[in-house]
Amino acid sequence: MTAYAAADIAFHQLLLETSGNALLTELYRGTGGNEQALLHLNSPDVDWPATVPGLAEIDAAHAAIVDAVIAGDPEAAAAAAEHTVRLAHEQAGL
Repeated sequence: MTAYAAADIAFHQLLLETSGNALLTELYRGTGGNEQALLHLNSPDVDWPATVPGLAEIDAAHAAIVDAVIAGDPEAAAAAAEHTVRLAHEQAGL
């Protein structure tokens, strides 16, 4: 697994674990979480952050989630999460 994919998976797992929602955390873990969604990032021959358009924008959206969580602002965290999902869907062509 590439370092980028491993970091993204760790980010999502930590976010879920700190949410206090044990059921959601277990469901996420049981379905493979975003490990399944990141299978395309597992090629060690490709520098995904440098080659995938929009990845920097998704990274910035992840940072907005972290900032909102640190600030204790659930509305901002939800909005940032929704924005991140929209960006990921756009990148996937959905």
